[in-house]
Amino acid sequence: MTIYYDLDKYFAFYNTKNNLYEEVFDSLEHIASITEANDVLLLPEENFIFSNEYCSHYSSSPFGIKQFRVFQEKSIYNNKKRNKSIGQILDCSAKKILINGIPDDFILGKIGNIQFNLQCIYSNTYSELSVDTLLQRKITILPCSFWTLQQLNIQFPNDDYYILYIHKNFSKIIKIKDGFYSSTQSINRWSRNLKTMYEEQHIPKVYRDPSKVNPVTESIIKETSSFFSQQIINRIKVLLPSWSKTVVISDLTKNHFVMDSFKELYNKEIGGFTIPFSSSNNESSIPIDIENYLKMIGK
Repeated sequence: MTIYYDLDKYFAFYNTKNNLYEEVFDSLEHIASITEANDVLLLPEENFIFSNEYCSHYSSSPFGIKQFRVFQEKSIYNNKKRNKSIGQILDCSAKKILINGIPDDFILGKIGNIQFNLQCIYSNTYSELSVDTLLQRKITILPCSFWTLQQLNIQFPNDDYYILYIHKNFSKIIKIKDGFYSSTQSINRWSRNLKTMYEEQHIPKVYRDPSKVNPVTESIIKETSSFFSQQIINRIKVLLPSWSKTVVISDLTKNHFVMDSFKELYNKEIGGFTIPFSSSNNESSIPIDIENYLKMIGK
């Protein structure tokens, strides 16, 4: 099963057998009591530390797993020496591989001049969330955007771009460099909650179903949506370079008032390559990452 931690401060239990959200839990301790090995816990990126190190090695014999582990252990040692908040290593892989100067997908069994980026994900011991209990039970802990990143890297291999999340409860920017995490920036402080804004304008029903709009409220909705979009645009203008490649992931794509105003302002004030990647289920507050994960495992 997959458990997703939403920024609304709750956990949702997702049954991958019937593709339904079954229960909501209020603590990691509760999750620990019902999870088993091989389950997946997806957490916000702030709970992780990422490293992306260039490695080079000449091998006269086939490069093996023991040699790879030497690079891995050296990287772990150096990273923990530099950053005291690094916890357990959760994922480690070789990317941007060159064998004798030629791009390759694999390093094991290769001979000659081997170059690659060692990309590692660690738990953050200074995180607000304590995941020690789950890690001890061999629960898989990953960033909530991990599967989304894997899919995007199929389209943009070894590329530099930004993932812009516009969720009804939060907004954040993830910088991807060489196909891996570089930094994460929350922009919640600079954008008010869209739901609250709709409630203040006495149009909460439209928030839940933007298709039910009458002429009287349409102008109010457009003005509210434009203001919300402008807040986000103002902040990302500071954080994103002009004409950057940006992937927009939002559960608001079905609210055409918001997305239309956002796209218009983005193209006018920022420009660049923007991809509306997908949207979540209309009846769910869980963002796209669960859906991408299910697609990847064939559910």
